[in-house]
Amino acid sequence: MEQYNYQQQVIVEPAPAKKPIGLQVTALILGIVGMALAFVAYFATIFSNIGAAAAADGYPFTQNAAAVSGVSLIASIVIMVLCLVALILSIAGLVKSIRRATRTVGGIIMSAIALNLSGAGFALSIVGMVIGGLFSFLIRSGAIH
Repeated sequence: MEQYNYQQQVIVEPAPAKKPIGLQVTALILGIVGMALAFVAYFATIFSNIGAAAAADGYPFTQNAAAVSGVSLIASIVIMVLCLVALILSIAGLVKSIRRATRTVGGIIMSAIALNLSGAGFALSIVGMVIGGLFSFLIRSGAIH
């Protein structure tokens, strides 16, 4: 009788390389920072303009109202640029995470959160600029005195 010697071949697959998610993490961090700064700038714009309106009521000179609006305008523009960079990075990270052969769920989630935060921060900055401009216009025109 013949004996057959069956030997099983052991196939060792290399460990899968970790997919880089640095772009998504960067977008998430910039989105969080942008939203937090936009939130602070929004309320700082409102309260500083209310303070400028109260000062304009007590004093006849309202030149400082333009300085308050100028500072808040510059801060809002810087925050809008930061949120815009986070928005672009989050869109690129989301597309990159979805188009991979093996989708990275963590990258998709981080990019989606960053997209929401940066978009909300951008919108909040625009609203703060509009409210600041409205207050500045009302103070300069004398409607608030």
